[in-house]
Amino acid sequence: MARALLVDALGDWLSRAEIVARGKEARFRAARDALAAGDVADALRAARALMDELPRSALALALWVDAARAAGVAEEALEAAQALCRSVPYRSDVWLVRAELEQECGLDARVSLETAAQAADPVAAADRARLSLCDLDLTVGDGERAEHWLDQLSVAGMLGPEVSLRRVRARLSVGDRTGARVLAKDLPLPATSDGPGWLLRAELLDLDDPRGDEALRRAVMLETPRAAQVAQQRLPCLEPEARRRWHALALDLGVAEEPDWALAFALSASADQFPRVIARALESARDAHTLQGLAAAALTAGDASALLEVAAAAEHHGAELSAEVTTLVSALRASGAARVATLSGLDTPFARQLRERWLREWLAPGSAANWDDLLPLTASIAEQLADVDAIRALSAIGRELEGPLVAAVVGEFNAGKSSFVNALLGEAVAATGVIPTTATLHRLTWSPDRIARVERSNGEPARVVPFARLKETLQAVDLDSVAEVRLLAPLELLKRVELLDTPGFNAPDSAHARAARKALQEAHVALWLLDATQALKHSERARLQEIARLGVPLLVLLNKADRLSAEELQSALAHVEEGLAAAELRPEGEVLAFSALLANPEAADPAAYERSGFEHVRSALDEMLGAKGRELKDRVLRERFREVVARLEQRGLARQSSYQASLSAEQAELAARGRWVERARQAPSAWIAGLEAILRRRLPELQAIARPVRGARVDGRIERFVGSRARMLWLDEICAELLRLGEMPSLSADGTARLQAGVGGVLRALGAQLTESTADAAVTRVATACVDVVTELGLAAPPSRSARPAWLLELEALSAAVLGGHPTQLPGSMPRAKEDAVV
Repeated sequence: MARALLVDALGDWLSRAEIVARGKEARFRAARDALAAGDVADALRAARALMDELPRSALALALWVDAARAAGVAEEALEAAQALCRSVPYRSDVWLVRAELEQECGLDARVSLETAAQAADPVAAADRARLSLCDLDLTVGDGERAEHWLDQLSVAGMLGPEVSLRRVRARLSVGDRTGARVLAKDLPLPATSDGPGWLLRAELLDLDDPRGDEALRRAVMLETPRAAQVAQQRLPCLEPEARRRWHALALDLGVAEEPDWALAFALSASADQFPRVIARALESARDAHTLQGLAAAALTAGDASALLEVAAAAEHHGAELSAEVTTLVSALRASGAARVATLSGLDTPFARQLRERWLREWLAPGSAANWDDLLPLTASIAEQLADVDAIRALSAIGRELEGPLVAAVVGEFNAGKSSFVNALLGEAVAATGVIPTTATLHRLTWSPDRIARVERSNGEPARVVPFARLKETLQAVDLDSVAEVRLLAPLELLKRVELLDTPGFNAPDSAHARAARKALQEAHVALWLLDATQALKHSERARLQEIARLGVPLLVLLNKADRLSAEELQSALAHVEEGLAAAELRPEGEVLAFSALLANPEAADPAAYERSGFEHVRSALDEMLGAKGRELKDRVLRERFREVVARLEQRGLARQSSYQASLSAEQAELAARGRWVERARQAPSAWIAGLEAILRRRLPELQAIARPVRGARVDGRIERFVGSRARMLWLDEICAELLRLGEMPSLSADGTARLQAGVGGVLRALGAQLTESTADAAVTRVATACVDVVTELGLAAPPSRSARPAWLLELEALSAAVLGGHPTQLPGSMPRAKEDAVV
């Protein structure tokens, strides 16, 4: 359809009369006829000539606009339209043409369109401008403003399907799908080539409606604006089969490798397909926007490998990624403790996943824990929490890692523990036959010399004696003062194992049982000796369960087998094994029977050792205390480490609860401070009047103070002196009045300091003016400035402390890794993502 000409719309008799009066009618008619005949070059030349002669004629300007538009000279036509708008600013059609030309030139036409929409004549042009404004707002997703323009249409302009379609789109834009469906119920199906219509139909239908998916596919194939973006946004919500169909369509259209489509397929890929999709997307990704989107997709999927690939591609193309991604990539490229340290303070879902996963790897079952990284990290948390006991426990674990395996020989009194130790060492080192009242803990360690050291608990020096004099020495000292007996000998086994020969649990003195328990808390493995003649009594079963609760690996040995016949021994072994199973006790190996008496290295009968059955025990112990020693120690230290972490978690809960209470109080004050500021803004004159009354009441005092220096040479020192006096006179009273006026009960220490600093600064700066002849005006200035302090105090809020500290993030991950699963969520923590999201 031919474009309507402005020259026809503006052909009023006044302009025509001007042309006739100036004798230019023939030139005007020739230009008009050339334009009508399609001879645009002649028409433009004639229009330019006419403009030279009639530069202010609206009709000549209109002819110039029409001729320039017809000739395709948009910039010249825009220049003419701008001049025409100055000549006839009340014409909506002129402003509409100007807007169209601005759009052709790539300029923002909104102001011209809004002017056209507000003009009254002609109505049809104003309506077209309103529809154009509606389309602009729909393009940017502002449905409410789009409806505003539709509501301004004339009665005639509101009719027609195009307006109805725009109303439907506006309702969809504001998220009112129900309202949009009501408006669209009478709309017919779109024509085959109506891309916008098919896109609208797709947006109206539910995501799982096949008709909606088919409509969207048509809109994409017709290259409808926004259709591809809508499809890309929907891909992650579709079923796998539907996503495959979309991928096939993208391949057919040749757009599958385009950055936006590649990113959409990456975001919607399943976990098993994600690495392949990311790799394919990176083949064509070049720009920063696409690479940033792929990085976000890798974060969402929790795929560390994909994130590293995206980062490498971004570095290659010089694209900058977000600070979070940069930090995560640095952590992924690091190793050991540096990984967790690099994440310090980063509180995002993927960072929490990685932190927890790495800590779990440090404690992976089946291998030794990564104590070199675990202990410093945990000690740092303990230092942040000022937990001295935890720090000591961690230091003890560190020392034990470097020391020998500690094996505690335990059992009830007279089970033959010392005899067993002597048989194990192949030398009579441990004292035997000591009565229960004189028994104490014996610690056997390696030394190049054979000596016994009796440690004292009463402050007296230790006694160092030969082995042979040990029993004599113990009988000569006050037994209550003996803390421990340390036996040092150059025996090969003691280079790898430190033995603790404990008092009997059933000794008459309860202190002996406490000593045995202390040994168990220190031991990495427990060797429990049973008396074969009365094996696994009820009291022994209870003690064994106590050892199991401590998490100390246990080997059960049946001594004094020489006192039973073969049948009786088998019956005793069966009884012990059944009793252990019933008590749900799982020793490290089978129950072994032997005779420590026959295995005595000082036995007179050389064949006694072979009959003792001790060689079988020695082999089992060599494996347990030698090859498996590191594993056994690691198991025990893990349990002790678990206790430390549980303690730190509880302390962290208490610290964070206190922190949350402080934060809540701070937030409450900030809210109250906001209301205080709002009251100051609502009634500043009343506040100023109240402060003026306070200032005037004590103004004579300040003037009296300043009188001795009146007439002296005015310099900075005098002004500072008077200002300081003013602060002393009014600071407290003005601060109290400001709180009263704002109904503010009190301020925190920080808020009070800020208020006093602000008001004090005003009084110091303006105090000298209160003593001058213009004191009345100065009083108002001071009062006004004090009210402004309140406003500024509301704006200058203290920095937020809502960010969770690094120690808390590390403690959460440590608790999850050590205590198993996910611990009770610490206050202020964010919801956890599933660990299996990390690929």
